[in-house]
Amino acid sequence: MTVTRKVVIVGGGISGLACAHRLHEIAAQNKVSLDVKVLEATHHLGGVISTVQKEGFLMEGGPDAFISEKPWALDLCRRLGLENEIIGTRPEFRKSFIVRDGKLIPVPEGFYLMAPVRLGPFLKSDLFSWRTKLRMAMEFFIPSGGNGRDESVASFIRRRFGQEALERAGQAMIAGIYTSDPEKLSLRSTFPQFLEMEQKFGSVIRGLKHRGQNMARGPRYSLFVTLRSGMQTLVNALVKRMPQHSIETDAPVKGIEKNAKWLIRYGRGNQIEADAVVLTLGAPKMSELVQTFDPELANELQGIPYASVATVNLAYRRSSIQHPLDGFGFVVPSQENSSMVGCTFSSVKFPGRAPDGFVLIRAFIGGAMHPLVMDWNRAQIEASIKNDLERLLGIQGGPEFVFVDRFMTAMPQYYVGHLERVARIEALAGKHEGLFLTGNAFRGIGMPDCIHQGEQVAESVFGRVKV
Repeated sequence: MTVTRKVVIVGGGISGLACAHRLHEIAAQNKVSLDVKVLEATHHLGGVISTVQKEGFLMEGGPDAFISEKPWALDLCRRLGLENEIIGTRPEFRKSFIVRDGKLIPVPEGFYLMAPVRLGPFLKSDLFSWRTKLRMAMEFFIPSGGNGRDESVASFIRRRFGQEALERAGQAMIAGIYTSDPEKLSLRSTFPQFLEMEQKFGSVIRGLKHRGQNMARGPRYSLFVTLRSGMQTLVNALVKRMPQHSIETDAPVKGIEKNAKWLIRYGRGNQIEADAVVLTLGAPKMSELVQTFDPELANELQGIPYASVATVNLAYRRSSIQHPLDGFGFVVPSQENSSMVGCTFSSVKFPGRAPDGFVLIRAFIGGAMHPLVMDWNRAQIEASIKNDLERLLGIQGGPEFVFVDRFMTAMPQYYVGHLERVARIEALAGKHEGLFLTGNAFRGIGMPDCIHQGEQVAESVFGRVKV
């Protein structure tokens, strides 16, 4: 007699959908009967991924691209038959800017997050004072420190390149990725390659040069890819591959408990038994669900801090903007006193994002460095962003329309000691047979990381429940 094992995945974001899809793949490959159910609390699948099309504009609320160097998202797209949807950045505009004193200054060619690898463009740049340029160039001779221990990103940059390097470049560039405070952000959890360079080569610059020409050129914009019809295309393709009725939306999980099997209570008085349960929610929500049977695990999950962010898509006539928009966008150091973390020129970065004669711009606000702006209403957010963009880009006249997307408590903050906490969480969760945790709270916030972690958990789940 064939025994069908049941797996419940709590959360229909990209981690949960990737996990469910991989479970179906493995079960089919091994000719095993497996019943997978995804429960999503809202009516929307994909988590922070959200694509809206209006009047010829294609707007992303959440991530607008993923990096191909981490192969897992690209591989999933290909397995789903989305090869023809994959497009790269426009090669003629592959540069970016940092705001200094209210002006957009190009990032020097060969500048990689915190390190000036190419001396010529770096020395010609107006981004840093001559004192700081000399200090940063002396990084070759700064002795290794830290003894390999985890430290904050700010501490590392300050130690190797000086305070102005942190204030003028490092803080803004890193906030553009993690929306985090570099004084608290864990180097080992976010940029372990820089720690490894210091330990192996005695210098970050020397390490980057040793890694070859690709790293020496600085930001590798060619590695960023997206989907022609928007990131929601990936979510839709995943859902289409799932068996009918395997996904249930508007089904918030109210509690889970372990008896002979896992009992999951959800929606309006519904419950379901499963051989395994996978939690793919944010750490605070996970904490609530495990509190009843493991307070220690709940406490560790609760210890992962979060920040809230918002994206603001604005459609303008190209003739209204004086700036040449000859790059992909800019980041804003916190000392510039702007509400923005950064801004992407979406229709410059990727083709097909705006009709001819128009421009699509996407601004980011909030994060750990600007938490109070998330309390603003929509009108306040729009007014602040429009004022900043008018000042920085020379915009005359208002936008055709504005879309604001808020993502409350959506960005986990990988503070110093994060990986040690994750190890404790994994050890505690491992004591409960059939319980699995995954998502952006643990070992990577980007889409490829979330997909990879979700698929890895799927492999572990299958190994546990297969007959």
